[in-house]
Parts: sequence; structure tokens; C-alpha cells
Amino acid sequence: SSANRYGIADTIAALVEAGRIWALRSTVPDVGLGDISRRGGGALDGHSSHRKGIDVDIRPIQKNGAVGPITFRDPNYSRELTQDLADILHANGKLAVQFILFNDPNVKGVQYYNNHDNHLHVRFLLPGEAAALPVLSQGQQHPCVRELQRRLNLWVAAQAQPPCPPVQIDGDFGNVASTALKTFQTAAGLPAGGRA
Repeated sequence: SSANRYGIADTIAALVEAGRIWALRSTVPDVGLGDISRRGGGALDGHSSHRKGIDVDIRPIQKNGAVGPITFRDPNYSRELTQDLADILHANGKLAVQFILFNDPNVKGVQYYNNHDNHLHVRFLLPGEAAALPVLSQGQQHPCVRELQRRLNLWVAAQAQPPCPPVQIDGDFGNVASTALKTFQTAAGLPAGGRA
């Protein structure tokens, strides 16, 4: 209910930014947003958390674009789009993600937790506890690397003559991703240091 969708300003800014990035993708379905917190905080029925305005429940993405209840075992569940959403949440750039609880063992950047088959539970860190985004460089493995790789591929695909091959989206910042990032940085007039 809307009475349970109050969050601190930074949480809302992170969700708005993730939504903005999500909407830039070609034909993505709507995202089903669930409980955040009660206005003013405090206990929220059915939750042991969701008290500080930094916890958000989000439904997995469905292949047919519907926003209703679904589990990761349902044939209409889209693992690919749910993975994209998890990556975007990690890379929102406004507020650092502490963890995402969700039980699909094939989605990267999430952790198993009982009763989380039907929603992603995103917990953000409080403002100032960590940088919103880590500095990424070759050799790193981090959930944000997957989104960097995806964005590099979108840039490569948009070029009339692709300046480099596409990057495998695997969360591992290897040589190909480093070369693609340096190529992008050069094309954008940025120092080509290979760090993002």
C-alpha cells in the first residue's frame, strides 16, 4: 500500500535514478515497487526490517510485462530482465546498496534469504556509509561491473562502425572490458585511464 512506501530522500533518489536508467532500455516492462517503510519509520506489518526508509521490496520482472505477484519458478518470470534490474540497482549512482535478497540462484549480485522467492529485497546503506559507486578497474569483480559492461555494449551497438567488439556481460572486469572502456573514454574526450 502507498502508506508503506515512505523512504529517506536518498533512497527515493536512488530508486528514481534506477528507474530512469531502466526506462532508457528499449522496451522494458514496468517495475512493481512494494513496501519501503511507514511514514516516520517504525514497525511494518510482516517485516522485521523496513523501519528506517532504506529497505525496498521490488517484484521480479515478468516476460509478459505484467507487474503482479510472481516467483522465480514461474514460467513467465524473466531471469534476464530481473538480472538487468538487479545490476541497475547496484549501479544507481545515488546510494550504495548493502545487499539484495532474492532466491533465484542464477541471478548474480543477490543473496538467498528465506521467503524471498517472489521479491527482491534491496537494502541501501545510509548516506555517507559508503560511496554510491565503487571505482572500477581491470581485475575487479563487482555487481556494478555487469552494468558497466552492459552500458559499454549499448554504446558499441549505437556506433555506425563499432570501434571494438562487444563485451561479455559476466561481472569480471577483464581485458576486453578494459579496452572497450578506454575506447569509450577516448571517444568521449575523457582521460583513457580504464577506470570507471
